[in-house]
Amino acid sequence: MDNNLNDKDPETWMKMFSEFAPRTAMAHLDTRATYLDDERFVIESTMTDAHRQPFGLLHGGVSLLFAETVASFHAAWLCDLTVAAPVGVDINGTHLSSAKKGELRITAKLLRRAQSFVFHEVEVYHLDKDRVLCKARVTNYFKPI
Repeated sequence: MDNNLNDKDPETWMKMFSEFAPRTAMAHLDTRATYLDDERFVIESTMTDAHRQPFGLLHGGVSLLFAETVASFHAAWLCDLTVAAPVGVDINGTHLSSAKKGELRITAKLLRRAQSFVFHEVEVYHLDKDRVLCKARVTNYFKPI
């Protein structure tokens, strides 16, 4: 990712997301970056066995993994990465509904950006059922480097 840290072109950053995701906890979750601007970051994912808990439902931990990932990536977009790096310091989520299969859209929406912190609301949305599965809030700290 550090090759283009100062390039704030959304297409370049979404390409970087696609390139680094296979080397992270997101590797088996079939994610695609679809939108990025100063207010939000959106990815989509097709549910597979890697998304499910033993009873066949979307795993709550996967929902929170999605939340932390999209919020932290968006925080990096908002940050001058030559002087600070975003690190997650708080996450909470409420699982509102369940799903066994289908298409997911995960959206990190900027709530507030302060000098040292950034706050996001994240929604895990089931496109096929037209329903919110999880709402989460994520706080990132801009740690000086």
